[in-house]
Amino acid sequence: MKTRLLNIWLNISSSYWFIPSVMLVASFLLSYFFIWVDGFISKEDVPKVLHWIYLNKPEGARSLLSTIAGSMITVAGVVFSITIVALTLASTQFGPRILTNFVRDKGNQFVLGAFISTFVYCLSLLRTLRGGEENLFIPHISIMVGFILAIINIFVLIYFIHHISNSIQVSNIISNINSELLSSISKRFPKELGSSGSDAKKLWIALEQPPKDFKERSVEIPSSQSGYIRFLDDNGLISFASSNNIIIKLLCRPGEYLIEGTPIAYVYPEENYNKSIDSKINRDIVSGTQRTSEQDVEFPINQIVEIALRALSPGINDPFTALGCIESLTVSLCELAKSKAPSELRYDDENKLRIIANPKKYSELFDKAFNQILHYGRSDFVVVLKLIESVNTISYFLHNDEDIAATMNFVGLVKAQSKPSQMVDTEREKINCLCETALENLQDVKLKYHKV
Repeated sequence: MKTRLLNIWLNISSSYWFIPSVMLVASFLLSYFFIWVDGFISKEDVPKVLHWIYLNKPEGARSLLSTIAGSMITVAGVVFSITIVALTLASTQFGPRILTNFVRDKGNQFVLGAFISTFVYCLSLLRTLRGGEENLFIPHISIMVGFILAIINIFVLIYFIHHISNSIQVSNIISNINSELLSSISKRFPKELGSSGSDAKKLWIALEQPPKDFKERSVEIPSSQSGYIRFLDDNGLISFASSNNIIIKLLCRPGEYLIEGTPIAYVYPEENYNKSIDSKINRDIVSGTQRTSEQDVEFPINQIVEIALRALSPGINDPFTALGCIESLTVSLCELAKSKAPSELRYDDENKLRIIANPKKYSELFDKAFNQILHYGRSDFVVVLKLIESVNTISYFLHNDEDIAATMNFVGLVKAQSKPSQMVDTEREKINCLCETALENLQDVKLKYHKV
C-alpha cells in the first residue's frame, strides 16, 4: 500500500499541472483573505505613512487590475510556448526519454504557476469592486498585494529566461541525470531488503539457505498487469512472506517490462499457497507506462548513453558531448564499484529466509554504460581513449573478483572492437599500450584484493 501511494504521489508531483494548480488555488484563497482584511481595516486604522495605498478610485483600481490580469495571462502563454519549444529541441537533440526530466522540472512549473495564480488573484478582486456613493468598496490592500505580485513576476520572468537557457545546455542535462543516477545508486547499493545475514553471521547463527526442492514444491505467480516495473514494496514482501511462512523468489526487478500472464515470482512451499498471495505480490509490484529512476538504476544510465550515441551519430558528429557522457558515467560507476553488492538472499528479523531477490549487479550496469558507446564510437580514437582512461579510474575502487572480471572483459572488447583501419599507427599503438596497462592495473587490484 505504501509503495502504491508513493507511486501515485510521484505521478502527481512530477506532472506539469500539479504545482501550477496548487498555486492557483492558493491565489484564489489569498485574494479572499485580503478582501476580508480590507473589510475590517479602514484608512484610519493604517499609519499615515501608508495612506498612499488608499489613493485608488474605482475606475483606476479596475483599470490596474485588468492590466495586470491581461498581461499575466499573456506572459503565461509565452512561457508555455517557450517551454514547448525547449521540449521539442530536447527531444530532437537528446532523445525523447529526456523529456521526463524537463516535465518534472520544478522551476518551469513554478514560473507557469506564478503567472496563472496572479491572473486568478486579479480576477477575484475585480468581481468585488463596487462603485457608487452608497455601496462603494475598493479593496485597497488587496490591490496593492496584486501590484506587488506583478512586480515579483517581472523577476520571475527574468529567472525563467535564465533557467530555460541553462536547462537545454547539454552539460547541465548530463549533470542533472547523473545526479539522479548517484541518488539511485546510494539508495539501492547496498539495499536493505530484509537482513542480508551479515549480522547473523557475527552471532554464529546458521543462516537458512534456499531449499533443495524449491523448484519441485513452488507455485508460479503470474503477472496481472503489463508495463514497466517502477516500484517493489521491499518491506511489504518481507512482512507478508514472514506472516504466511513462505519464501518468495522474485523473477523481476525495477525497470523491466512486465507482460500480463508471464511469471513474476515463485512461492514456496506449495502447501502454504493460497489465491490471496497472487493479488498481494502483484499489488507490491507497481508498474507504469514510463520508467523512473527511483528504484531503477539502469534508467538514468540509459538516458546518458542515449545522449552519447546521438552525439556520435554521423548526422550530429559531436564527440565532445560523448566524452562528457563517459566522464559522468565514470563518476557513477566509481561510486557503484565502491558500494556493497546487495545479497540475493534476504532474511526477516528472525533470520528466516523470506525473499530470493534478483538484484542488478555491477557487471550488468557497467556493460549498459560502456558497451554501446564502444560499439558506436570504436572508430573514434578520442572516444576509445576516454573509455580506457575511465576503466583505469574505476579499477581503483573495485573490490571483488566478479567486478574485476567484468571490467577486464570490457578491456578485451576494446582491443577487439576498435577499428585499426581507421586509425594511424601511433593511435593504434597507444590504444594497445593503454589496454595492456589497464589489464595490469586490474591484475594488481585483484592480487591486492586477495591479500586483504
